[in-house]
Amino acid sequence: MDYNEIESGRLRQLQLVEIEIMKEIFRICKKNNINCFLIYGTLIGAIRHKGMIPWDDEIDLGMSRNDYEKFIIAAKQDFSDAYILQNYHTEPQCGLIFAKVRKKGTLMNEKYSAHIKMSQGIWVDIFILDNISDDLNKRKKEKLKIKLLKNLYIIKCGYKMPEYMSNWWLPIYLLAKLLLIFVPKQKLIDSLDHVLTLHKDEETLYVDCYGGASIKNVIPRSYIENLIDIEFEDNLYSCFKEYDSYLRGIYGDYMTPPPVEE
Repeated sequence: MDYNEIESGRLRQLQLVEIEIMKEIFRICKKNNINCFLIYGTLIGAIRHKGMIPWDDEIDLGMSRNDYEKFIIAAKQDFSDAYILQNYHTEPQCGLIFAKVRKKGTLMNEKYSAHIKMSQGIWVDIFILDNISDDLNKRKKEKLKIKLLKNLYIIKCGYKMPEYMSNWWLPIYLLAKLLLIFVPKQKLIDSLDHVLTLHKDEETLYVDCYGGASIKNVIPRSYIENLIDIEFEDNLYSCFKEYDSYLRGIYGDYMTPPPVEE
């Protein structure tokens, strides 16, 4: 959004809808004993601003794989009719390995997926933190496989190539798109389900958020097991007790806002 939109209050209107969605997510989680927590920029906002970062336009939440699976079941039963849960099982064309909760009757999309026939309402992201192998070599191989499958699935769903990618990726993108004509979408989904949940029932030392934007998503599993409440927009929500180590690992000095021009 540009400066004029922020000045007009449209960004805050968007934030308020996202906060409303977030409240519904936590309502269901509390009712069904599901752990859900603030992550990424949303957690920075809670620590630094006691709410959303003033110029932020999204809310990011996290869950363990087991809690996410419980949430999927609970959402089908308890969600208000005003919201819809979107993932690659509910809408196979959405191209995501995490979930969005969208508000019906609204419209917000991203350039590379605006043309896709799927729910396109204002959303809150729910990222899944998966157990990963304690063996570093196995972990690297599994992550590469997930990255490949994730990108193939995005292309299969018809997403446009992001503008920030170099032009030399275009031939690879077009070739993959051609070859994927012969690969059923469900086969990619099944493959992703398999590799993402390889260590679901193991007592691993670390978890990884494979759907997250950051490249520094590996954290101790103890983080997601030790939660505290923190103020966010006049309500209390869960976050890592070790939030400082988590945020510094991703952003460095997260308490210093960026320059205005950024």
